[in-house]
Amino acid sequence: MTTRAASICGIDLGTTNSAVAVVVDGKPIIVADKDGNRTVPSVVSFANDGTVLVGHDARRRLAKDPANTFSSVKRFIGKSFDSKTVKDDAKRVPYEVVAAPDGVGVALRSPAAGRDVTPIEVSQHIISTMLRIAEDGTDVPRGSIKRAVVTVPAYFDDAQCAATIEAGRAAGLEKVKLLHEPVAAALAYGVDVVRLF
Repeated sequence: MTTRAASICGIDLGTTNSAVAVVVDGKPIIVADKDGNRTVPSVVSFANDGTVLVGHDARRRLAKDPANTFSSVKRFIGKSFDSKTVKDDAKRVPYEVVAAPDGVGVALRSPAAGRDVTPIEVSQHIISTMLRIAEDGTDVPRGSIKRAVVTVPAYFDDAQCAATIEAGRAAGLEKVKLLHEPVAAALAYGVDVVRLF
């Protein structure tokens, strides 16, 4: 698809999968990756050689290297390590969830990386990948998209929202706006884009 250079996109930063959309000729379009996938697994894997894999490549490593492959990280972003939900969710993932260096937040132990990584860092890799997909899919130069609207769950509190914004900025975005998912749905209905589906 060819369009004028875009500077903004919409990102669904999901717990399981993520997607990115741009507006082309006044219509929202979900941008597919180079393999034609319109969604990308929200999975990041750190390899021993320093490589960081994101999406489908990372998901293929879930069974092979679960200690260094992080999925469902959105459950931990912006949360306190001591919270009950973090303790409960940590039992459901194959990787080790630990206290962040500040002693308050959450970190994820990555033996391959030789350090603990944060949910913000994992989310940064996912957002960076979504930006590359949007830029490649709309034939604009890498680094052209500097602003994004990112959807977040209705239950996200201020700390979770702030951490999501931080992940977007770490991915190279100059401006990150958050939109709660129910609000996004209501807006879509209000501007009559539901008919596109």
